[in-house]
Amino acid sequence: NLAFQTATGGVQIESSNTNNFTYSYSTTGTTSAHMVVTFKADKRDVYDITFTADTLGSFVRNEFRNSVLNDTDAGTFTRTPAH
Repeated sequence: NLAFQTATGGVQIESSNTNNFTYSYSTTGTTSAHMVVTFKADKRDVYDITFTADTLGSFVRNEFRNSVLNDTDAGTFTRTPAH
């Protein structure tokens, strides 16, 4: 899970491990966005996001290691609104 804590940073939560990250986010259309999550210089994930509702959507994630595409995943998400 990714938890976005500031406008440019957050933490990835995996089991009992956490990894800090920085990110950039930009809208690409009325229901789409592009996001780059950087964990460290040689590890980043690039997301193409499509919103199907205000807090729901789907994504394609390209995982890069040492600037080389390592894996591609697709899935759905639920965004928790900020309180």
